[in-house]
Order: sequence, then structure tokens, then C-alpha cells
Amino acid sequence: MAKKKKPTHGKTYMTTLQPDQAFSIDDIERNKALLEYYLEAGANLEEVAGIFKCSKELIEKSVRDIYNVEFPVLQEWCASSLKAKLRAIEFEHAKQNGAVAMFLGKNILKQSDDPTKLPNPDKKVFVYHIDDEEKKP
Repeated sequence: MAKKKKPTHGKTYMTTLQPDQAFSIDDIERNKALLEYYLEAGANLEEVAGIFKCSKELIEKSVRDIYNVEFPVLQEWCASSLKAKLRAIEFEHAKQNGAVAMFLGKNILKQSDDPTKLPNPDKKVFVYHIDDEEKKP
């Protein structure tokens, strides 16, 4: 019979969270990394309160006391942090992989494979093939 593997997801963050423990502001402050981890993952206020087994009001008060901002601001900061981390990973992959580089060029730099799609739509573009040299305008 195969051994069951222990899950490693969130391993470094989950060490101080006990299953039957209700958290206080001090506990939340000691577990800031856990709070930020779940906010990066997109958790909302209700989900965070459920994770910490406390009221939404306590989470909001903790965020104000610890970070000096409201909960939605911290949530936005953490989401932006995740996006920045993902972009850094993508750029590292783009150095090795042309397909990733093309994806980033199209999605971040708004580049296109289609020569008729230019950033300035007022300019007229004529697309022709080399065989159509005599048909040029």
C-alpha cells in the first residue's frame, strides 16, 4: 500500500494556525504572512474571517491597527503584489521561451501579429504581398 503524502500547500504559513483556535488581533498580527498569503490568493473578507475563525469586524480592525489602512486597500496591495510576482516569473520564462515572450509582447506591450492593427488608427496602412508589387497604391 502506498504511503499518503502530506500536503505541502501553504506549509510555511500554516504552522501557527490551530484547528480549534479563535484568533485575536495579536494572533492576527503574529500571522501577518498568513493573512497576506490568503489575500494574494484572492480571499475576500468573509473567507479571511472564516480562516481566522473570528468576525469580519475583528479582521477589519486588525488590518487598521496593523497596516494603518482599510481592508480593501490591503486586499488590493496583496493582489498587486501577486501580479508583480507573476510578471517577474513570466519575464524569466520569456528569456528561455519564445512563445512566452510573444504572449507578453501581445498582452503587456499590446503588440500584434496583424500589421493592420496599429496603435494609431488614423494612419492608413496598405498591406500587400511582394507578388502584388504592381498593384501598390
